[in-house]
Amino acid sequence: MIIVAGFILNPLATIFSIVFVSIAALLLILFRKGKTQHFNEIISKSYRDTLNNLMNILNGIIEIKSSKSERNFINRFGKSYEEQNDTLASLSTFKQNNVRYLEVMTIVFISFSIAFILLNSSSMKDLVLLSFYGSAVIKIIPSFNKIINAYIDLKSNKHAVDILASYKFDQPNELNDNPFENSLRLENINFNYPNNDLIISNCNIEIKKGDFIGIMGKSGCGKTTLLHIICRMLPFKSGKIILDKNVITNTASFPFVYMLSQHSFIFQGTLIENITMNKKEDIDYNYINHLFDSFDLKDWFLNLDDGFDTVLNIDSKSISGGQKQRLALIRALYTKPKILLLDEATNQLNEDLEIKIMKYLKRRTTENELSIVAVFHNKDLSKFAEKHYTFQNSNLIKG
Repeated sequence: MIIVAGFILNPLATIFSIVFVSIAALLLILFRKGKTQHFNEIISKSYRDTLNNLMNILNGIIEIKSSKSERNFINRFGKSYEEQNDTLASLSTFKQNNVRYLEVMTIVFISFSIAFILLNSSSMKDLVLLSFYGSAVIKIIPSFNKIINAYIDLKSNKHAVDILASYKFDQPNELNDNPFENSLRLENINFNYPNNDLIISNCNIEIKKGDFIGIMGKSGCGKTTLLHIICRMLPFKSGKIILDKNVITNTASFPFVYMLSQHSFIFQGTLIENITMNKKEDIDYNYINHLFDSFDLKDWFLNLDDGFDTVLNIDSKSISGGQKQRLALIRALYTKPKILLLDEATNQLNEDLEIKIMKYLKRRTTENELSIVAVFHNKDLSKFAEKHYTFQNSNLIKG
C-alpha cells in the first residue's frame, strides 16, 4: 500500500527509492559473497571432521580402550565439534547482520530525502512522504526486538554455560595400578548377557609371563567374550580375577592388556596418528620401522608419497585388508603391552605371511617380552601356542 501511494503522489521519487533499495541489496550481496563462500567451505569441513572423529570412536572403541587412548580421541572430537559450533554461531550472526545493513542503508537514504524535502518544500505531499519515514521506523522495531530477546536469552541461560564450565574433562582414565609381574588368572568366571543362558561357565585360565595360549571353538561359543572379559571390556557375573596373587575387586581396565580383533580399526587420520593413536610426543620411529620390516610393510611404506603424514580414510580402499591387519598389529605392539589378545587378527593374510608374523610373535613370547592369548580357526596356526584350550558347551577345556 505504501508503494502504491508513493506512485500516486510522486512516481519519480518512488521509482528512485525502489531502484536505490534494489541496488543497495545487490551491492550487499556482492560485498558479502566471498564471506558466504568461506562459510560454505569451513562448515563443510567442520561437519566432515566432526563426523569422522565420531566414527573413529565408534568403530575403534575396543582398540582405543586397549591402548588407553580415550582422552586423545575425545580431545580430537571435542576440538572439531567446538570448531563446528563456533562456525555455526558465526554464520548465525552473519545472516542476521544482512538485513540490519540493508535497513540502515534504507533509513539513511530516507532520512536524507526527508531532510532535502523539508529544506526545499512545504507541500502536503511532503507530509505524506514523511509518513514513509515513520513506516521505516516501524519496520526497524522488530529488529531491535530480536536483539533484546537475544540478549535476554543469553543472560537467562548463562547458568547453563557456568555449569558446563565447571566440569573437569582432564581426569585420567581409570586404570588398575597393579603391574603385571608373573600371572593373570581367571577363576570360576561365569558370564551371560541379560535374559540369556550362560555363555561362559566356570571358566579357569591362567596367563603367565611369556605364555602363548591358543583358544579354539565353534563360532559364537564365547571365545571373543572371554577376551573382552580379560581386557575388562565386559563385567562377569561371578568368579574372580587374580593378578599376581592380588584379587582384583574393581572394574578398572588393565593398562598392560591390548586386544586386537579381526576387524582392523583404521581411522580418519595420518599413518603415524593411526599407529600412535593420536599421541604426538616421544614417537619411537626406529621401533616402528623395525615393525614395518618384520611385517613386510617396508616397501609399501617407501612408496607412500607423504610417508608417515599419509592420510588414511575410514574404510580406506587404498590399502588391502591384510595391510590393515598388519598396521593394527603394529599399533598394538607399539604400545608395548604385556598381554596381547588376538581375535583372529591375521585371518586376511596369506599363509606364508601369517606364519612369518606368528614366528615373530612367538619369538617375542620366548624372550618373555610378551604374553599372547590368541583365538584361532586355523589349526595350523595353533601349533605356535604352547597351551591349548577349547570351548565346548560354555566350558573352557584345557588340552
